Amino acid sequence: MTQIYETHSLNWNSVEIEVRYCRSWSKSFADTYGHKLRHLEVRSVSPERAALPITETGYKSMFLNYPELDSEADPVCLIREILDEAARSPEWITRQDANRQMSFF
Repeated sequence: MTQIYETHSLNWNSVEIEVRYCRSWSKSFADTYGHKLRHLEVRSVSPERAALPITETGYKSMFLNYPELDSEADPVCLIREILDEAARSPEWITRQDANRQMSFF
């Protein structure tokens, strides 16, 4: 089975992000478990490879195994929620604060 991806754009905290979403990644998974396995790819485009709270490299691949996820789920809203939630982590807050500080060394 060939996976069909949708491509979307998202601006999150001044970072342009490409979101690729496959609503049904594996027919055999759906046949076995009775629900679809979804796949999301997130890539920071501008600035290229900018760190995000879910990835230091600017790229993240995620498989979503949630039977309750609506087949019409909006991938951009989903990623925005994931990013917003991860941005509340102490690690991300510390990283952002450090990036704002000027280093003299």
